[in-house]
Amino acid sequence: MSSDMTHVVKLFGDSIIAEQTEKGTFVVRKGEKQVSPYEYSEIRQLTPRCWRLFRPDAKKHDLIFSNGIMQFGFDFAYSAEKIGRSRKKKSWIAVMLKNGTGVYDDSGNLVAFLPGLVHVAIADDRFLVALLMAGSEPYVKVYTMWGEFLAEGFMSEALQKANEKVQIA
Repeated sequence: MSSDMTHVVKLFGDSIIAEQTEKGTFVVRKGEKQVSPYEYSEIRQLTPRCWRLFRPDAKKHDLIFSNGIMQFGFDFAYSAEKIGRSRKKKSWIAVMLKNGTGVYDDSGNLVAFLPGLVHVAIADDRFLVALLMAGSEPYVKVYTMWGEFLAEGFMSEALQKANEKVQIA
């Protein structure tokens, strides 16, 4: 396969791209420079400012952000759902690690680490909500955006308790 036939995915305009190799995997470049030492079998956009890259050999996911920052070695990564009133355009990415769940902002900064492997949502742009048990009304733990525990209970009562706590503080 000649080099003019390679498949290129523009991750962030022309500045950061994923270029397909002859083996069918992808390498990530910023200009002429390869920004990750790894090759990826799958690339998927999570948010406007973040892509998830899958390394089949290690069975790990890496993240690349629009500013070129990369984070490596997650068991899984996904875009955190927004619930309630959301006014900010910002997106949040949750990652699964061996001993917990990390939350990154869309600039690639780790903002919180929650114990356990939990599904995380963002409530009202103010709280991290860890889903512990699904049901007609989910049972959750509510944290600040920095991972400080606030309340636990069914969704509506836990969010109410969390709101009361932050208004007192």
